[in-house]
Amino acid sequence: MVGELQFRSAAGSNLVAGGTAIASSQYVDNAPERAYDGAAATYWQAYMYEGHAPDRWIGYQWPAAVDVAQIAVQQLPGGGDHYWIGALVEWSDDGTTWVQYGYAALPSPTSSTDLAWKVGIIVPVRSVLYDLTRGLTASGAPGGAVASVLPDLAPSARDIDGGPGVIAGSVAVLGPPVTPLARRVLLISERLRRVVRETWSGTDGLYRFDGLSVADTYSVVCHDNAGTYRALIADGLAPTLE
Repeated sequence: MVGELQFRSAAGSNLVAGGTAIASSQYVDNAPERAYDGAAATYWQAYMYEGHAPDRWIGYQWPAAVDVAQIAVQQLPGGGDHYWIGALVEWSDDGTTWVQYGYAALPSPTSSTDLAWKVGIIVPVRSVLYDLTRGLTASGAPGGAVASVLPDLAPSARDIDGGPGVIAGSVAVLGPPVTPLARRVLLISERLRRVVRETWSGTDGLYRFDGLSVADTYSVVCHDNAGTYRALIADGLAPTLE
């Protein structure tokens, strides 16, 4: 559930105006527009059987490009543990292909009745450490025309999974001829047994994950969002040093 959501400029002004609220779904009459209506008592809620992130999302589509620098959230009154701890930000020019931009950490509410705006400044990153067990993330549009919000993904403060290691590779149809593909690629820690990074391969098929622990091994999983090919999986990968 999302009480109120704002995509803000670097100066802190709300950029949500003149566009269209969008979402993966809605439950009964809790439409995405309710996250932008300025009424604390209304909210957006995804269809309850839709599944987990990244299946559920809410967003905003502008008629022209905007520069989003901050994410601001006002929790639903009495929302209890249903509050945001951070926002993963992506942008899109067409609402189909999304590019990861950065992450904004958000202060936690002091109580279930704390309705103060929680603001996070977006810090650009190339990859983000995920914790699939709690929290919410946002997906926005700095320089793009569409912003969306993906629930249930957030950097973890508990698991330290950083270091100097690099894993890089490519996604392609072997053919002949060999055809590079731009597809979403997941990196799974074989120690933690969960997704710790996510990115898209480029139009040349190349992908890269930086800042990895050299004490861990990883699996790379790539799903074809077009539904033409089976998933690509490579396991037992050890990060290299550059």
